[in-house]
Amino acid sequence: MAEFVHHIDIDRAPELVFEVATDPTRFAEWQSDVAGARWVAGGPNEVGATFASTRRIGRFEVVQMQRVSEIDPPRRWAAVALDGPIRANATVAVESLAQGTRSRGTFTLDFHGSWDRPADGSTGPADGGQDRPEEPPSAEGAARKPGRQRLTGSRTTARSGPDAGHRPGLVTRPYLSRI
Repeated sequence: MAEFVHHIDIDRAPELVFEVATDPTRFAEWQSDVAGARWVAGGPNEVGATFASTRRIGRFEVVQMQRVSEIDPPRRWAAVALDGPIRANATVAVESLAQGTRSRGTFTLDFHGSWDRPADGSTGPADGGQDRPEEPPSAEGAARKPGRQRLTGSRTTARSGPDAGHRPGLVTRPYLSRI
């Protein structure tokens, strides 16, 4: 299991950042690997609503179902993956800055997949405890997307293992280029 945490300061009000960052139908605006997304059941601002997102992974397009598991506009939103060999549970937290004229977005992806279970069925990573975090597909090329520019101060760290919250990890490219 690998967890990626990305922080970015955005020159927009928290309400707008939250609206764009938590609406799956707008993911393609700021995630370069998203080909599209649609609501399957329910809709925005509903815990339990499900959506399907289509992501480009290499030469393939993969559809994944996710369920909104938490929502507290305009502060926090979370979704859990329901299927697929690699499942990313996502959390978005938006903090108000400068009397509500700016925001700090914190995006967390917690990846799960077949490496979470060893072949013998026991719990723990299949390689005896050595997680190998990889850059999430959403980060690939986000800063190079035509017409996009990074706003300010973004950084992403990959964390895994029991001391994940206490050590710096891999620095990767930003997810959210511009709102």
